[in-house]
Amino acid sequence: MKYQQIQKYYFFSNYVFDASVYELFPCLFSGASLHIVLKHAQKNPEILLKMINEYQIDKAFIPTVIVNHMAKELKDSSLQVLHTGGDVLNALACLPAKVTFNQYGPTEGTVCVTQNLLKDFNDIQIGKAIDNTLLYVLNTSLQPVALGGAGELYIGGAGLARGYLNRPDLTAASFIKNPFATAEDIEKGYTRLYKTGDLVRYLADGHLEYLGRNDSQVKIRGYRIELGEIETALSLLDSVKQAVVIDRERDGAKYLAAYVMLTKGHVLDIDSVMASLAQSLPEYMVPATFTDIDAVPLTINGKLDRRALPEPTWVNRDNYTAPRNELETRLCEIWQSVLGLERVGIHDNFLSAVVVIR
Repeated sequence: MKYQQIQKYYFFSNYVFDASVYELFPCLFSGASLHIVLKHAQKNPEILLKMINEYQIDKAFIPTVIVNHMAKELKDSSLQVLHTGGDVLNALACLPAKVTFNQYGPTEGTVCVTQNLLKDFNDIQIGKAIDNTLLYVLNTSLQPVALGGAGELYIGGAGLARGYLNRPDLTAASFIKNPFATAEDIEKGYTRLYKTGDLVRYLADGHLEYLGRNDSQVKIRGYRIELGEIETALSLLDSVKQAVVIDRERDGAKYLAAYVMLTKGHVLDIDSVMASLAQSLPEYMVPATFTDIDAVPLTINGKLDRRALPEPTWVNRDNYTAPRNELETRLCEIWQSVLGLERVGIHDNFLSAVVVIR
């Protein structure tokens, strides 16, 4: 019999994360060897990549935040099969492995409920339901939306959690009776649905497109904004390797704050970034602050830790022009007071103030 080399799997997830089940048991069932990623490497992409190549890892599950950051480096590694999930997958510079799956699934769905085999680096859909999973895209009246229409995703079928331990109030709010259950579903016990809070839509090919979270839509100056759309626009810039956008509040007013990891060899050129964004986004979606960060903070599950992002420091732009008369002086003083700035010029745009952190 011809010898077949034993496959090497990466065990990335923290053991308290449900994705660890997804990594452990397929490896054990297939007779592969399991290589455990140590804690210090989980949040360090460079060490992670070094370990993949040193031990010639064939297959791995790596959180989306890290894949967005190092897709090109993973493509040149030993990885043959890559599974990713846990956050929004951006349009990638390249497929990070020969076989790359984008997966979606909240913990309440144990472990993922959809999967998409990526055909190219722009194919970032979350795919179709896996076996024994029921998916419904519903409006606020719990009615199915038309093909292409946006709605909230509800999950049913096998793998659905029973609820939250000792939290009957939260369980009642998140798990509802399945109004679409057939006789066969009822026989199998598929009688409940989980309300994900995620907005999706069905495409013509039957794949689901992830649109964002209900609670990630923010309202700035009367406009509803999807933060992921801004992050995608930033990630498409050559100078930006990874981007995160959140809403913050200053003196009672909300504003958009962008955090960017720059591509090696680039510096943060605020004017250039804003000009590029203005070509694809309306003015109200251009962030008010831009912060240069060395790394995206992660939770123990490898997801973005938004609360660990630094507080922006507001500074003036370089194109300062002093007020020329009493009226302009008074107006500049008003905006200095409102924005908490030491100096505001007559050409400064108070809707697009910028911050740089070094």
